[in-house]
Amino acid sequence: MPRSFIIASLLVGVLGLGQAGAASTYKIVGVVAGDTLNLRQQPGVNSKVLYKLPADTSGISLTGRTVQVGKTRWAEIKYQGKVGWVNQRYVAAADMKATGKTASVSLTKADAKTVAKETKETKVVARAPMPKPAGSWILACGNTSPFWKTEILPKSINLYQGGDYAVNVPITYKNQEHGANKLASVTVVKGARGQDNVKLTIKYSGQCRSSLFKRRVSFKVTGSMNDEKLSGCCYSYPVK
Repeated sequence: MPRSFIIASLLVGVLGLGQAGAASTYKIVGVVAGDTLNLRQQPGVNSKVLYKLPADTSGISLTGRTVQVGKTRWAEIKYQGKVGWVNQRYVAAADMKATGKTASVSLTKADAKTVAKETKETKVVARAPMPKPAGSWILACGNTSPFWKTEILPKSINLYQGGDYAVNVPITYKNQEHGANKLASVTVVKGARGQDNVKLTIKYSGQCRSSLFKRRVSFKVTGSMNDEKLSGCCYSYPVK
C-alpha cells in the first residue's frame, strides 16, 4: 500500500472527518483499476450495497460521521446525490499530490505521535492476494450473504470481504484434530497482519450446500474476519 495513502487515511481518522482545515472534496484511493468500492446503506460488510464506486472516483464529500465496526473505521459520504458508508481507509483528500506528500494539515504533537505509530504498524499491510503455489493444496471457504471468501495457503491466507478489498495475511496459528482414516475432522486457523485478521473453525460435515461455490462441499466453517462473525462452507483442491 502506498505510504501516502496510509498517512492520508490516518490523518482523516485522527483529525475527524469534515473538520475545518481538511479538504472539502475527497476521492477513492487504494482500489485497483477496473475494480469498485461498495457504498453501503449502513457501516459494516453485512449492510446492503447501494452503489459501486469505480476506482479513482472523485467529487466525494463527507458528512462528518464515522463509526468503528470491529477494527474497521467506516465513514459516511455523499456522491452524486447518494449517501452511504465506505471503509474509511479508501478515502483521501482530493488535493493529495502525486509526489507522495499529503495535503498540508496542522497536527498537535500528540496527534503526530499517533500518526507515526499507526503508520509504522500498518505500512506492511499487503493489499493484494498471494498467488497460489503450484503443487500445493488450497482450502477455500466462503459464503454469499454476506459475501466473504478465504483461500488458505500453506503459510498464509487470502481474504476477500464484502467485495471491498483483497489482502493476504500470514498464518499465526493452525491446529488440526484427525478422525477416522486420518481425515481432518476439525481445523482451527488464524491469521493477522496490521488491521486485518481472520479466525476460522472448519469442521468436516460430509456435505455443506455452498451458495458461493454452487455445489455441495465437505466442510462447514464458522469464525470471523476483521472481527465480524461469518459462517459458510469450505472445500479443498490441488493447484496444478
